[in-house]
Amino acid sequence: MEKVVLVGSSIFQQWFNAADVFVGHEVLNRAIGGTTTGQWLDMLPSVLEEERPDALCVYCGSNDLNAGVGEEEIVGNSLQLRQIVRAYREDVPLAFFAIIKAPQKLEKWDLIERINVRVRLGLLEGDRYVETNGVFFAAGRVRAELFVEDQLHLTDAAYELMVEATQPVLEGW
Repeated sequence: MEKVVLVGSSIFQQWFNAADVFVGHEVLNRAIGGTTTGQWLDMLPSVLEEERPDALCVYCGSNDLNAGVGEEEIVGNSLQLRQIVRAYREDVPLAFFAIIKAPQKLEKWDLIERINVRVRLGLLEGDRYVETNGVFFAAGRVRAELFVEDQLHLTDAAYELMVEATQPVLEGW
């Protein structure tokens, strides 16, 4: 694996230390704040052709929830992203990152959990599912200090913890 590309929404767009997960590899961040799974269905083919990644990391779905997109559509779109990658090149592994249970989305945490489980179960052999939600909780309570004022986006400390949580899952990828 030489080139890793990140796509998705603002959580990835603002992940400035993501290269720390993939030491020794080129990491390109093509995430765009505010994007939805439906938008990535349209944009992903051109990103794959332009960047020609050896691996792809995806974080999206959070903005779908804010836009009122339903569970079925979010799951379907997320899994269709996987099919787009497979059609591009069968041997490109994909890591799908769980939607974060941010304080801003408290009333949607059960829905987020269902979506995360369904996406994880729908991934293909060889794909990775990265569950970082454990980072954001301690003793059953959300660690509010890891979120900025909007209670959605992450602090630098949160991104450091995401690197630590992601490395073991993607090790040897």
